[in-house]
Amino acid sequence: MRRVKRNYWQAQAYSENANCFEQDASWNVVNPWASQGSGCNNPAGSVTGGGLKEVSLKDNTGAAMLVAFFRNLAPGEHPSFNGPDASFALAPGCTQKVAVPRNWQGRAQKFNGSTQDPSNWAEINFEPGEIGLPGPDKIWFDESDILGRNSSILMTGGDGVAGGIVKSVLGQAPSNLVVTDSSGQRVIKPPQWFDGVTNGDAVNFLRTTIGSDNA
Repeated sequence: MRRVKRNYWQAQAYSENANCFEQDASWNVVNPWASQGSGCNNPAGSVTGGGLKEVSLKDNTGAAMLVAFFRNLAPGEHPSFNGPDASFALAPGCTQKVAVPRNWQGRAQKFNGSTQDPSNWAEINFEPGEIGLPGPDKIWFDESDILGRNSSILMTGGDGVAGGIVKSVLGQAPSNLVVTDSSGQRVIKPPQWFDGVTNGDAVNFLRTTIGSDNA
């Protein structure tokens, strides 16, 4: 998992370059001004009441997908496993702009209906500059496969710095590392599940196929 710190972030979201699942889902967290695909007419959305920051999601697959946002329960690494704070249906080739509060911290993920499903995360932490003190707002973002992999995610900052990787690995995975989620999609098992137990085979497979910086 790689963490990137930048003063601003133009998010784009794609799914793995094929279908919409790892089974080969790829999405990109996209330049908000990127051109839309034909037939796209998505109104701007918001999370937690919206705000001054914007994340754009783009589906680069050949099938529709649902991307859900989950706000952390508290600042830092306190993820929520309750229902999504907002979710957006993405059509192939279309971009969805999402307004978020200036201090929003949480994740976006390809969502198949249950927070218990294995899924990789696009983690996003906006850190506002302190009022009256020098320094701009900051953004931390990274892509995490700790709880499994059901898509490939590429996260791109406004200055071109990127996190994640667009690479389908499901077809290379041995059968003991593949599981079916609640929607019937085949996905990669978590390298580490909620019980804290590490699956060494999953760790080694992802390091081999997508690299230690992305696993």
